[in-house]
Amino acid sequence: MAFRRFYLPSIYHKNVKKMARYATTFGARSYGKISVRMVLDTKHRADSNGCRLVVVRIIKEGRSLYVSANERFTEKDFEDICQAEANNTKKYKDVRKRFGDVFDRVCGKVKELVADDDFTFENFKRKYYNFIDPNETTVYSLWRDVAADKSAGTEDSYLNALNRFIADMGKKVIFQDVDAKFISTWKDRMTDAGLSKTTANIYLRALRVVLNAAIEQGYVKGDTKTLFKKMQIGGKNSFNSRKHEYLDVAAWRKLWAFYQSEGEGNEIYASWRNDYKRNNMEALGLMLFMYLGAGLNLADLLRLRYDDFYFSHGKAMFRFQRKKVAGRTDAEVVFPILPEMRVILDRQGEKEERSGLVFEYLKDKLGRIDEREERRLCALINSTIRARMKNVAKAVGLEVEPSPTWCRHSFATNLIQSGVPKDYVSASMAHSSGSSDITDNYIERYSREQMVEYNSRLLADPAERDTEWLKALLRGMSAEEIKALLK
Repeated sequence: MAFRRFYLPSIYHKNVKKMARYATTFGARSYGKISVRMVLDTKHRADSNGCRLVVVRIIKEGRSLYVSANERFTEKDFEDICQAEANNTKKYKDVRKRFGDVFDRVCGKVKELVADDDFTFENFKRKYYNFIDPNETTVYSLWRDVAADKSAGTEDSYLNALNRFIADMGKKVIFQDVDAKFISTWKDRMTDAGLSKTTANIYLRALRVVLNAAIEQGYVKGDTKTLFKKMQIGGKNSFNSRKHEYLDVAAWRKLWAFYQSEGEGNEIYASWRNDYKRNNMEALGLMLFMYLGAGLNLADLLRLRYDDFYFSHGKAMFRFQRKKVAGRTDAEVVFPILPEMRVILDRQGEKEERSGLVFEYLKDKLGRIDEREERRLCALINSTIRARMKNVAKAVGLEVEPSPTWCRHSFATNLIQSGVPKDYVSASMAHSSGSSDITDNYIERYSREQMVEYNSRLLADPAERDTEWLKALLRGMSAEEIKALLK
């Protein structure tokens, strides 16, 4: 991310020497009559080390609001940080990234409020610092926040629903206004406006998600189950479950055999062009890796790195933090690298470099694009995989067309059905914290060997698995116990 660097005009500093010393700016943006700048706080004295607080200054009609970046630097160091990119140095790469994150977050909130024609310093503080006042916080404002935490395609759908909500119910709806009668009224107004039942149901689902977020964040009390009790959304079941969106072990074995053999003997595969073969196989490889890798989602797969944990555990395990989503904290996942996953890594993975990405798709992009663009790129890759998996499904004779979202449910369902303890399945998919202690306890409880034994069931022939279980049982029994069993 490139930021403009310049010196403020002398109107701010009548003394020329002071202007040269204090006027360096890390970033600057304008939203109408409101400007946002990241600077050193020169209003207060420097500390004993000559350091000043880095702040984001929001200026409106001659008044200023300062947001702390919680970092202190001398004026010289701050100037060097601001000029690092122009000087082509990587010395301050990490601190520039931190500055950029704070600056983008502040600008994002300012931009939203300006777009809503609702910017005041008080409104900004409420929005930025998550100050909760249920009598002033609108459904509209939280709806925007929830949408921003979704994938690109889902975000657009939520914003379309919001626009419809505003058109029918107004922009200043507070959470205390929303009850079962209010929801029913909105549904009737959408029907009167000529919206199809399907579209209305999609919009009502979005509202339910927003209300769930409001409950989680303390804006309102209660539950959406009661509010939507009489809503018939999507047929008999108000909200259709995705439990059918998974593949059983037999289907995954078929996909693995196709990938492992590189389509050998498959007539449909033979008819594809070389680039078509490569692209479809790459999509399948990613799907298999997500399924075998604790059901990780696409966003996490694309961010997966060869980190210190990977190298310190003999290149036999991965660890990563699940991407933060609305209403949840980051969660840690640890999973072993099965032999099948090693095949995929050898074919499609990047060179094993410390801190390097495992797969190339976001290479040279992470840290250079903002969060929204990152989500859109992930959504595009997801759409591409879905399209290519249709070809793969047809080639291997599947009656369904699996997508990346199927991997997580397939992982959990197939392990549980194979007899793996539920607590292992839950723990292996996501811990509640990124604490290393939790990771260590998890690894201590479930050794890598045990993880491999459990996760191998994801592709194991059920008949062979049961036979091996029986053999192991018999090996542990005495001759007398076996005789008794036979009787």
